[in-house]
Amino acid sequence: MDIFKEGLEPVKEPTQEDVVDAINMILDKAPKWAIVEELEEIAEYILILEKALEKNGIALDKNDMNEIKFEDEEEFKKEKKWLLLHFVGKIIKKEGP
Repeated sequence: MDIFKEGLEPVKEPTQEDVVDAINMILDKAPKWAIVEELEEIAEYILILEKALEKNGIALDKNDMNEIKFEDEEEFKKEKKWLLLHFVGKIIKKEGP
């Protein structure tokens, strides 16, 4: 297949099963250090976001977060699946070739 002539097939929307399979694969096969390193990076990112919100006088409680989550629940679920797959890919990339 010559992707420059034929192009690529469109990326399909991942199902919940696709996401669970990818996460299970990582949990089964990835070195634990790669998983821990990625979780540490996610924790740092969350803490930085919380501090930035706090610094700017924005307080989000559980009700605020649920309101945002349920504004467009289908879009939120879709974005969450892609984000989880992104983290799976980052863990795989840490393992190297």
